[in-house]
Amino acid sequence: MSKRLLIILLALILLGGGAVAYYFLAAPLPVTAHRVENRLLTDDLNLTGTLEATEERQLFATQPMTIHELPVHRGDRVAHGEVLVRGRFAEGELHVQEINTQLESLRSERNWLQEQILRQKAYAERHIQRLQEEVQRAVDYRDRVVALVESGALPAIQRNEAEQALNRARTEADVATQLLWEVDGLIHQKHLIEGQIQLLEDSRSVAEDQLEETVLRASSDWEVVEVQVQVGDRVASGTPIIHLQSLKREARVDVFAEDALRLQPDLAARLTGDALPEPLDGRISELYPRAIERMSDLGVLERRLPVVIELMNAPAHLIPGLPVDVQILLDEINSLAVPREAVFTWEGGDAVFRIVDERAEVVRVEVGLRSDRWMEIREGLDHGDVIIIRPPSELETGKRVRYSQ
Repeated sequence: MSKRLLIILLALILLGGGAVAYYFLAAPLPVTAHRVENRLLTDDLNLTGTLEATEERQLFATQPMTIHELPVHRGDRVAHGEVLVRGRFAEGELHVQEINTQLESLRSERNWLQEQILRQKAYAERHIQRLQEEVQRAVDYRDRVVALVESGALPAIQRNEAEQALNRARTEADVATQLLWEVDGLIHQKHLIEGQIQLLEDSRSVAEDQLEETVLRASSDWEVVEVQVQVGDRVASGTPIIHLQSLKREARVDVFAEDALRLQPDLAARLTGDALPEPLDGRISELYPRAIERMSDLGVLERRLPVVIELMNAPAHLIPGLPVDVQILLDEINSLAVPREAVFTWEGGDAVFRIVDERAEVVRVEVGLRSDRWMEIREGLDHGDVIIIRPPSELETGKRVRYSQ
């Protein structure tokens, strides 16, 4: 090969390598782009809650009774005034007998007191009359002795003895009057017993009325959760009979304490899940006045605030106790937004790649509201700007790009 031909061959190789290098170094980098525009953004809180009845009611036996009839069963829906339980107070007869026994005892005691009152009063009156007569005789005797002493027929000492005898008679008469006070005490005791007798007679009247059939009716529209007794059961006072729940449903969620500070009544909510035939709208109807502590599945002590969600136009067949997904809308704005995949950290802040004249440039941005897919852009971009989504690692400022949207 001649020297000239070798030089031409080397020149061609250099030109080809330069062309290849130019292609790989200067060719546009393919990227995915997005045009910046206004979008409705929502700031929401996503939680898992539970469907619950808005009210539950437990019926108890108010007195010992025998269940006579149970016309309702678990799952039944009952209207206001509908019969739930028929029963008879089987223990009522025993109760009446107990009252009669107490009445008999009290009446015997009252009769005994009446006899004592009459006897002691008669004795006291006779005794007092006799002592008063003795006082009068002592007075008469004293007067005669005084006259005789003054006439000199008797010594003065006789007058002193007569005065002492009179004083003793008067003292005994005064002491005898206390017998009447004792009679007054017996009379007071008798009145107390008569009051007890009246109360027992009233109680017996009520108990006798309750010997008849007792009917428990629904105070409003309810659904029967559980029938806790059977026909023929004899139940004591306070025994659970029927557990009821209202027909209206609500959702309850426990919110972390730090998120609870952002909540307020009437915030809109959206409920979804397998327990619902379709998504339902709701609103926060109640925030509990204090947070509760509970242990998480990981053994961490958490503080949560119970929140009640009122359901709008909920169907009547929703089953309490089933889980639902609850999305609480905290804020909603219409603003410039970009996909979250477009934003990256650059020099301690947020930034995006913007395409200008088919070249990429880094633009610092101020991010506001963040949703699952979008970020609000408060500063740094304008409506219509084209930015790069998921920028490649080799992308840098000034790099030519070829983009598709």
